[in-house]
Amino acid sequence: MAESEAHRHRYRSPIAAIIGLAEAALLREELEPDLRKHLRAIRALAQQALEADDLEQSEHRRARGAAAEPEPDR
Repeated sequence: MAESEAHRHRYRSPIAAIIGLAEAALLREELEPDLRKHLRAIRALAQQALEADDLEQSEHRRARGAAAEPEPDR
């Protein structure tokens, strides 16, 4: 695994765990409304972090692909 992929895995795994734990906690019916609100915010922020990482990775791949394409003959 490349160093950048290992770093990405180390970054994404804890965030995915945060999402999972927040979702599991939200399944509990006896949560106070304030706590439910905070858990939803935590889940949303973690999901945004993963989406931002996905976007960055996509842009990186696109840039790497564009750099690999040869210049057209003129």
